[in-house]
Amino acid sequence: MPDPAVLTHAFATRGCTQEDAPALEIYLTPSAYDGATDPTPPYLRFEISASPTEDLSNLSLELQPLRRSGGATKIARAEWVTAPRNSTFLSGTLNLEKALPGSQIAGRYQLITPNGQHLNQSFQAPWPTKSSVCG
Repeated sequence: MPDPAVLTHAFATRGCTQEDAPALEIYLTPSAYDGATDPTPPYLRFEISASPTEDLSNLSLELQPLRRSGGATKIARAEWVTAPRNSTFLSGTLNLEKALPGSQIAGRYQLITPNGQHLNQSFQAPWPTKSSVCG
């Protein structure tokens, strides 16, 4: 499972949720990542459903499993990727302190792995302006 101490690089980009809705994606990786291709595993990926211009600052989100449960207004997930097409979805919360499109993103995650391990870490990442086509 992820060791927050090795996930020293962060990058935010526009992307799509598992349901193919517009999303903010945040990648935490052990080495520098620029968003040009998929990062080399292992890495932690967050997806938050959001329109491209939506300000997500000061937002606390409960992470959901792969399938959307009823009543949620925002989808937020944490996926620990260990190899291509080999990932585990984690539970917990994601707190976004600053999240302005085309600027920077800063936040903190509190995750619980399937074996009960607790992971807590802050992150900061550039959020370059980039479009993404979903659907």
